[in-house]
This record gives sequence, C-alpha cells and structure tokens, in this order.
Amino acid sequence: MEDRYRATIKHSEDTVRTMARAQYETFRPMAYYWLLLISLILLAVAVFVPGLGQSVKILCILLGSFTLVGLNAPARQLADQVIRSLNGRFPVISYTFEDDSIHLEGTDNADKLPYSEIYLLLEQKDYLFLFLKDRSCYMLDRSSMTPDDTGLMALIEEKTGLVWTKNRSILHTSIKTLKEQHDRQSVR
Repeated sequence: MEDRYRATIKHSEDTVRTMARAQYETFRPMAYYWLLLISLILLAVAVFVPGLGQSVKILCILLGSFTLVGLNAPARQLADQVIRSLNGRFPVISYTFEDDSIHLEGTDNADKLPYSEIYLLLEQKDYLFLFLKDRSCYMLDRSSMTPDDTGLMALIEEKTGLVWTKNRSILHTSIKTLKEQHDRQSVR
C-alpha cells in the first residue's frame, strides 16, 4: 500500500460521551426502544384515557417523563465513569492502516489491531467506529483522515468483509430497519 491511510482521534469529554452513546445504541437498541415505547404509552394514557383520576394522570405523566429523560442514562453513566477514570488525561490515538492490520499509537493495548478482530463498522457524521468482538471500540475522527475518508472506509470494508452501518433515529426506524440493524453483512 503506497499511500497509507491515517487517522487520529484526540479524545475529550465530548468524544467519550459520543462513544458511550454509540456503544449503547449499537448493542442495546431494543432496550432503548422499549423504554421509549413505555414512556409514550404512559404519556398517552395520561392525555387520552378519559375518566382517570387526577392523581393517576399525574403519576402517568411523571413516570412517562422520567422514563423519557432516562433513555440514555446507561450511556451517560458509562461516559461519566470513563471521564472520571481518565482524570483529565484524555488520550490521543493515531491509526495507520496497513495491509494486514491497523497500527495504533497512543494506546495501552497492542500496537497492531488485525482487521479480523473488527466485529462491526458504524458510521456517523463526524466519526467512524470500529467495534471489536469484546464490544470495545476504536473511534476515528473523520476530519483527520488522510488522504480521504471515503477511500479509508472502502479499505476497511475490503479488509474486514463488513459494511458500514448507521444508527438510525427513532423517526427513521421500522421493524424492517431494526431487523436489518444486525444483518449478517454488517457484523461477524
């Protein structure tokens, strides 16, 4: 590979929170959707069911609102825990994409990550995520990718045999997209 692809991520509180949310939404999508459904049902009962007492309506609104606010609580808790453990020393990780592996600099782990260890590829507007079989992940800042992000994405797809997926918003979710989210083409 003559012109090696490279990427860097300079972690911060924001990147840690983004990564935690991506992991939660990727590996626990059904929990997220069930909590959302329960919240909406409770709020709908409070608003649309006639003949309920005022105290029951207030209880349904409180429980529905509490559930709605807590949708991403596990991701926030994980991010807060990681941020505290880093104690202000956020790592900078550099990636060099080679023929048989990804060379990592700035990590405590192995220097090379074989493409075969990658389990899932997730694409977001500003970041790419390489999820490993143990559900840990590496995060790539798209703006840091050289020579370009499109070529790097194609290279990673070729080397892993996977395709990039996107976490969908609730407004773009159907039973079909939930089923396709963990299609065999996108995960090992």
